[in-house]
Amino acid sequence: MNNYIPYPYPVLGNDDDISGHFAPSMTYSLDPISVSLNIKFDLENDYIRSLIADGRASFLVDIACNRTYFRRSIKTNDYSLTFTEPAQNLRGKVEVSFYICTNETIGQYTPSEESYFVEGGDIIAVGGNTSFDALKEYDPLKAPIKSIIKITCLDKAQDEFTVLYNDDDFITIGIPKDMYSLYTSACSGSAAEMLHSSIVLPALMDAIDAIKDGKSDVVNTSWAQKLTELCASRGITLDEDSKSLAIAQRLLHNPAKRALDWYNKNNEAEDE
Repeated sequence: MNNYIPYPYPVLGNDDDISGHFAPSMTYSLDPISVSLNIKFDLENDYIRSLIADGRASFLVDIACNRTYFRRSIKTNDYSLTFTEPAQNLRGKVEVSFYICTNETIGQYTPSEESYFVEGGDIIAVGGNTSFDALKEYDPLKAPIKSIIKITCLDKAQDEFTVLYNDDDFITIGIPKDMYSLYTSACSGSAAEMLHSSIVLPALMDAIDAIKDGKSDVVNTSWAQKLTELCASRGITLDEDSKSLAIAQRLLHNPAKRALDWYNKNNEAEDE
């Protein structure tokens, strides 16, 4: 139940201001690379439904993670929403709040017998909030690659992404500015599986090679020790005879196959 707030106009879900209900539901899934949210909006109020159908109002989902200072608001006029975010952006407790907001000024907002004036961006329905824990403690038996890899935007423009070893806790994948926006857009859709092959796989191979080279500034880092422990838990030896490509594919659960499965699944969906 939502706490009552004295808005200057009736708000659905704010105690009994308006008849009907706004009851979103959410499920989530975590993997080493991404966090995915699936949200459905259960709305029972003919007047507000008409505003959404006309594009004058939209569902609004607010996602916030204090630990990473991440915050994003997503608007949609569909009654379901799927949202995917890179795993390193969400750690620990993640708060998700649900609203319906106007997209324009409505001089005659009439959810009941009386009319009110509301401006664009005003809240006209509250659906409460929920939270989940995106923190996965390190466990070498669960392949927590996301606990040692983070992806960031490079300051300087360049053609290729690069792997940086200037952080004791993480293998840092630097993506050029002009590519980073494309990367974040892909992560907001269903293409996270494809990113395993294109970005994470070669970066992990580079990191494995760095450990095998035995450089003290690498092998003594926290991420290298975790990666070595993870390999050991799977019976993988990081020596000069081991193949970095084979190791990386095992650690990422055969990303090429998963990418092809994603491609075939999406093609089949388009053909239907």
